[in-house]
Amino acid sequence: MENGRYTINELSVITGFTTRTLRNYMKRGVLSGTLENGKWYFEHHHLEDFYSEPLVKEAVASKQESYIRQFLENRYRTEEEGCFIYDMPESMEQITEVMNRFTTYMKENSLKRFQFYFYYMEKKQLGRFVFIGNIEILKKVISFF
Repeated sequence: MENGRYTINELSVITGFTTRTLRNYMKRGVLSGTLENGKWYFEHHHLEDFYSEPLVKEAVASKQESYIRQFLENRYRTEEEGCFIYDMPESMEQITEVMNRFTTYMKENSLKRFQFYFYYMEKKQLGRFVFIGNIEILKKVISFF
């Protein structure tokens, strides 16, 4: 995250969509951002508009459910893993601030070996965070919240 803005790679991590899928959404006008020096940036209002699209809402929710189901059905783990789901009842703007701080926290603490997905339910004013991965890393994630 740079100056309260996300790159396409960071947005890919947050949404679970590939950068190619995000670029396709941009071509179709579902996702907008700012192109600066050949690099795409996405701000709070871009994310809010993106998450308000019915197609995106359904796709993100489906992806999250799929990742959770895969975690639950995985019988062949090679290390301790966990799944942490956190529902935060706040406005998109407040949740974006939390995401900004969390992205910085991830970089400062070199948090890797986990998956992170986010979905915002506008009608409920609820952000859902899903974290899956190494249990020691998830302990650090939980301590952040």
